[in-house]
Amino acid sequence: MQTKLLFGLAIFLCLLSGCGGPCSNVTCYNGGYCIDGDCDCQPGYGGDDCSDLLNPTGFRVNQIILRSFPLRDINGNYFDPGGYPDPFVSLSKDGTFTGFSTGYKTDANPGTTCTYDNPGFPILLNSMTSRYDFNMYDYDFGNSSNDFMGGYFLILTQFYNRGSTKITMFNSNSWHRIEMDLVGEWIY
Repeated sequence: MQTKLLFGLAIFLCLLSGCGGPCSNVTCYNGGYCIDGDCDCQPGYGGDDCSDLLNPTGFRVNQIILRSFPLRDINGNYFDPGGYPDPFVSLSKDGTFTGFSTGYKTDANPGTTCTYDNPGFPILLNSMTSRYDFNMYDYDFGNSSNDFMGGYFLILTQFYNRGSTKITMFNSNSWHRIEMDLVGEWIY
């Protein structure tokens, strides 16, 4: 009986003193979890116990999805008479072309979704206050210039949503009716 009482007392004292290992007395907040006595925090949180909110420094785009795009230009003319447009997206930062363009999708039907995740991804948007222009063009084969189909600009501070993995750009009042998603992750 005395052995059982001592054993029970030993367990009780062990639990009070944290005998469960290096994480037994560690509390991690906001979805963080303990590894070897230290908190491993979820994106957007930091500090010893993951209770500090972090501000993002940018957004990593892993994929661009065009969900809607026009068949005709602002004057009602087809981009590709006798066929569908060959859309691609280019990126400028603060008015300067970054050198990034997606490949084009040949004869893309405006009723279908175009997904771009080709070589060149991910794209790092590394400034929260810069202006990023995502412009869509119809690729024209041969010597003619590509046709501007429309686009969007964004400043990341206006689109930040903690925990989201997508930035959606859509304007139903625009003549070009482009719907574009940037799929990726916020960088902290």
